[in-house]
Amino acid sequence: MITGTTEAGFNYSIAEELLESYDFLEALSKVEKSVLYLPDLVEFVFKDESKAFLNSMRNEHGLVTKEDVVGHYENYFENKELKILILAKMVATDEDALICDLAETYQIYDYRRLPLKMVAVFSFGLREDSRIKMKMNDIGVPFETLLVAGIQDKLNVLIWQQTKDGMNGRNYPASMLALLTKSQQKSKTSDLVGFESSEDFLREREKLLRKEDD
Repeated sequence: MITGTTEAGFNYSIAEELLESYDFLEALSKVEKSVLYLPDLVEFVFKDESKAFLNSMRNEHGLVTKEDVVGHYENYFENKELKILILAKMVATDEDALICDLAETYQIYDYRRLPLKMVAVFSFGLREDSRIKMKMNDIGVPFETLLVAGIQDKLNVLIWQQTKDGMNGRNYPASMLALLTKSQQKSKTSDLVGFESSEDFLREREKLLRKEDD
C-alpha cells in the first residue's frame, strides 16, 4: 500500500498493484487525450476516497478547478511514477508508433504481456529519433538528417559561387533544409471551449466520451 499526503493536506492510500495494472495505464492515457476523463481517473485511483480528495482542494467558492486536480496528480506521478506517466503520454499520442518502436528496438510484439513498469522503462529508453518520441516532440525529420541537409546546402552554395551563375547572382541553389523544415510547419488553432453552466459541461463531456468509446 502506498500512503502519503498531498499539498492540500489529503491523506491518501493507494494499492500498489493498482498502479502496476494496465487498467491504470489506460485511465492515465485517456486523461492525456482529454481532460474530460479526469473524474474517471480520480475515482479509479482513490476509490471511496475520491470525494474526500476533491473536497480537500475546494477553494473559497466551494469549487474544485481542473488545474488543481491536474496539478496534484501530475505532481504525484512526476515524483513517483514518471516513467509510467510518460508511457501514458506515448499511448495517448500514437500507440501504433510505440508498438512499432518496441518491436524494432526490443523485439517486443505485445507489450501488454510484460509488467507495466518494465514496459515503462523500455519506452522511456527509446532513442530520441524513435517514431513515438519524434511525434511527441512534433519533429518530422531526425536531427541528424537536418544536420546533413544543412551541410549539403552550404556545400551547394560554395560550389555555386564558383560558377558563372554564382558570379552573376543567378539560379541560387534550392535549400534542402528549407524543404524539409517547411513540411513540418503546422497551423495552430485554439481549442478552448466555454460553458455557461455545469449542466452544459456534463452534457458535452458525455457526448465526447461516447465519441471516444466508439
